[in-house]
Amino acid sequence: KTAAALRNVPHAVGVNNHMGSKLTADRAAMDAIMPTLRAADVFFLDSRTDARTQAANAARSAGVPTLSRQVFLDHDPSAAAIAAQLAEAARLSKDAPTVAIGHPSAAMVEVLKAELPALLEQGVAIYPLSHVLARLSVDEGPNTTAMTPTPQP
Repeated sequence: KTAAALRNVPHAVGVNNHMGSKLTADRAAMDAIMPTLRAADVFFLDSRTDARTQAANAARSAGVPTLSRQVFLDHDPSAAAIAAQLAEAARLSKDAPTVAIGHPSAAMVEVLKAELPALLEQGVAIYPLSHVLARLSVDEGPNTTAMTPTPQP
């Protein structure tokens, strides 16, 4: 099923598990899926919707580039809560690459429109995960993505 799903989205560069927490906690299931992702040359983003997740560990074991979410922006969907979580993601990104995820909503769009200019002035930006993974070395440590800009070659 994973290979068929990837064929339905031929330009996909990565996949994630935003739904399917029970599956990500099952190491055998994750071990079964990862070779298909490796063969398709896609990365895996673990949304970490379950604290028992085994997805990133399975991805690393299979040689699949992987990242894990650190901040969930809209667990509370109010604009104030989203802004607070975005500030937390920006704070974390000053020390290490940081993955923040959220749902497309009017509140999310409004917060991003309001907050991103100030964050950019502070040196915080949003990058596609594929670009960040291309810059991270396999031996570099945390499997995360950056919000902090990295120098261009």
